This record gives sequence, structure tokens and C-alpha cells, in this order.
Amino acid sequence: MKKEFGILMVEDSRTQALKLQQMLEQHGYYVTHCQNGLEAMTTLLNQQISIVITDWIMPEMDGSELAGPSGNMISGNMFILSC
Repeated sequence: MKKEFGILMVEDSRTQALKLQQMLEQHGYYVTHCQNGLEAMTTLLNQQISIVITDWIMPEMDGSELAGPSGNMISGNMFILSC
């Protein structure tokens, strides 16, 4: 069941985040949204997430830092980086 497949979307642009979230939810996925990598790290510690879709350039912690060693150690998830 797709609803059990949690997707963490990390995107600082509200417009882009809304578009992607609507598309994923229309296909039955559960989406959690964070605005930067620091928020995402907290979410990864507290929620069961299957995949992370993250922007590349964001304030506080960018996508490459999030998908790097510290983020992977916390989550063990697959990361998709977008520009």
C-alpha cells in the first residue's frame, strides 16, 4: 500500500514543494515536507521514512549535506537530489 511508503520532501520553495506534494499525494503517497536539511534531520530521527527527495541548495543545511554521511547514518534511506 502506497500510504505506508513515507516520502520526505525537503524543499525551501513553497511553490515547488506544493506542486510536488500534490502530485505525490494524488498517487497515494504519504508526504512529509521540511524546508531545509536541519528540519529534515529531525524528521528522519522521529518518523519512518522510505525515501527522501531533497532540493540541492537550501538555507541552513543543503541537500548534499543531508544526503552525505550524517544523513545516511541517521536514515539509511535512498536520497534523490534535485536542482
